[in-house]
This record gives sequence, C-alpha cells and structure tokens, in this order.
Amino acid sequence: DDDGEGDDEDGVAFAAEQFVPGASSDVTITVSGGGGGGGFVTAFVDWNADGDWDDAGERVLNGVALADGATTLAITAPATAAPGATTYARFRVASLATPAA
Repeated sequence: DDDGEGDDEDGVAFAAEQFVPGASSDVTITVSGGGGGGGFVTAFVDWNADGDWDDAGERVLNGVALADGATTLAITAPATAAPGATTYARFRVASLATPAA
C-alpha cells in the first residue's frame, strides 16, 4: 500500500493459480467496511502481458454489483491469452457503477 492508510490490496481471491486460455475461472471478491452498501467492481486483466489494460477484452468486469461479504464471479480468459506469462490484474471496488478507468 502506498497511501499510508493501511492495506487495501486484500479482498480478491482467485480459485486457480493461473488462468487457462479459453477457460473460465472463479474469482471471489470480498467487500467489507462499506457501511453495508456493498459496491460495484470493475476489473482488468492484461491478457497479452503487454503492460497495459488497453486491449480489447481486458476489461473483464464492468460495474458489477456486489453486496457486503463474499461474491464469486466467473472470468473467462480469451483463447488468445498469453499462456504462462507473468501479467497483472486490477480490481476496483467503488460506490459508483462505472468508475473511470
């Protein structure tokens, strides 16, 4: 965490150690401390490992409603995903359905 306000990188758990191109995998997102209102998640995965989330299909969730507690969602890796590549994902929970990228 780089804002001095404590750890805010928790709350996302992947069912599998890695995504398999063309297959679906579950992601569990846990929301807490939001006053009971849950939130909305937008998520990106850098499927081709080029260092950005600008490519088609890299926004994998877009303003999906979450209740407080754990919500499990399925994400499908495109068949063109770079298998075995080290890459990154971003999950953003907000009070608005479509936060800015």
